[in-house]
Amino acid sequence: MQVDEAAGTTVVGDLVFTGGLDGVVHALNVQDGSAAWKWQASAGLNAPLAAVGDYLCVGAGGPLLPSADAASPAPTAATALVAIRLGAARSPTPAT
Repeated sequence: MQVDEAAGTTVVGDLVFTGGLDGVVHALNVQDGSAAWKWQASAGLNAPLAAVGDYLCVGAGGPLLPSADAASPAPTAATALVAIRLGAARSPTPAT
């Protein structure tokens, strides 16, 4: 897995979060760099991800450049600010 880091990196607990212009948020284990989970945004990520309390805030507004890690078919590009609740027992679901 190659991770495009256009969104920089954010560390919360034992996870490192990053993302890129493919719109994929990657959660990687600090210990060994293995993938914990990933989530597909509706636009490219070109700004730092922010951790606020139990949420990871993802601003998706850059150009969407699909990669091998991106959802197929690619989502319809749309600007969004999404809050993903951390610590859930299943894959992340955007908060509404």
